[in-house]
Amino acid sequence: MGSPEIGGRFFYNDDMTGFNYKPVMTKLDLEAYKEARLTVTAELRNNADARVSGTLEGRVDSATFKEDVTLEPRETRKVVLTPDAHPELILKDPKVWWTYDLGKPDLYTLSLVFRRTVSKEEAEAAAAVRAKAAEEEKKAGEEEARPKAVEGPWQTRRGPRNPLAAAAAFSDVRTVRFGVREVSDYIDEQGFRGFKLNGRRILVRGGGWVDDLFLDNRSKKLRAEGLYARQTNLNALRLEGFW
Repeated sequence: MGSPEIGGRFFYNDDMTGFNYKPVMTKLDLEAYKEARLTVTAELRNNADARVSGTLEGRVDSATFKEDVTLEPRETRKVVLTPDAHPELILKDPKVWWTYDLGKPDLYTLSLVFRRTVSKEEAEAAAAVRAKAAEEEKKAGEEEARPKAVEGPWQTRRGPRNPLAAAAAFSDVRTVRFGVREVSDYIDEQGFRGFKLNGRRILVRGGGWVDDLFLDNRSKKLRAEGLYARQTNLNALRLEGFW
């Protein structure tokens, strides 16, 4: 087995399971902000010509959840993790995301990993390879046994490791940050549409955001431009998406 694809970026082999995922959907208690119910959607993709079984595991801060999944050869399936099936996705007293003029834009971190079920034979082979490598390194000495680092998803800084050892650990992994918020709209007394953020009416004051012509998106420059937008009393930015 080799390494998987992750979220649209391609790695070196395509014979394992990868996934894309959609943003976390949140249902917020709009009365007292005491609870937030999260729904996580992952699109699992089996790139192999054989059936693959494993566990989709997730973590939001200290809360963990998981679900067993079996995919047929070349199958793509949308897996939805709901708070009804996974109570760990119910956050108590959540940190709520607000625009800067109404509060603080707090963020959470979601980590998703798909661990492929490894057969007993594969696990034993991986353990044997690791034991042999450790013994060879011990004999050769720490400095002499360290080869030049090679870039690649299945390598460590000491060089390539056995693909079975990588498969025994995980098949695909991604991390994303998200905010607990709920956006809705309404029609006012005069028939105009308005918007609410977390149940509160908000006046959207936005502008269009265009990348640098030569895509020179340095972090210091982006931070300064964001502060300029804030100083002009904007609370929203619309990405033009030219690129």
